[in-house]
This record gives sequence, structure tokens and C-alpha cells, in this order.
Amino acid sequence: MAGIRAAGRDSHAGAVPVLKYAKEECKVQKMCEEGSVVTCQSVQCSWNREERCYAPSIEVGDQCPECDTFTMEPISGMAEEISTVSHCDMTNCELNAQERCTASGITVGNHAAHADCYTFRP
Repeated sequence: MAGIRAAGRDSHAGAVPVLKYAKEECKVQKMCEEGSVVTCQSVQCSWNREERCYAPSIEVGDQCPECDTFTMEPISGMAEEISTVSHCDMTNCELNAQERCTASGITVGNHAAHADCYTFRP
């Protein structure tokens, strides 16, 4: 995706990519709203379509930044717009404000047998 720049490391213990967007890119889609799931690399998830999450919303876990909405079960009611984080229990993340994600967009990706929020910042 043009204009996306990421920096950091990809692990639970350290910093991971925070995505930055040009203002004109934000106007095209709902990509710069707080907690928007901009990219989902967990293509085996039933909510994933072309590396975009179309769940009505996602929740992120409490012990690790796991996407609790990840499923490989058949689904119905796929949203037309990209998903947002409706609730985040990762209170130790610097982007969490009262269990709400304040990142301008997050990336979700594979970690072991589940999906994690790669934008998590301890």
C-alpha cells in the first residue's frame, strides 16, 4: 500500500510498527480512524478478505495482544468497511486509553496459532 511507513520490531516484548499515513490517503478510506484495522496478515481468518479485516469490530486480549475475534469457522454478516478495535484489554499498551485503541491504524498478523495486534506498544 503506497504511503505506508513502518518502523520497529515485530515481537511481544518490543516495539512494533506504528503506521503513518498521508492525509489524502485517509480521506479515501476509513484508514486513519482510531483503532482501524488497516492490515490483517492472518489470511486464514474467516473475516479476512485481501489482507483486510471485515469483522464488524474486533477485541484485543489481556495477557498478550491477541485478536480475540480471529476465527477459522464459517461466518456470516461480513461488514462492508474495514474493522475497528471495539475493545482493548491491553492496558499496558501506550496506545490504550481506558480500553480504547488510540492508534491511527493497526496491523494484525500471525503469532503462533493465533493473530496478534502488531501495533501493541508496551
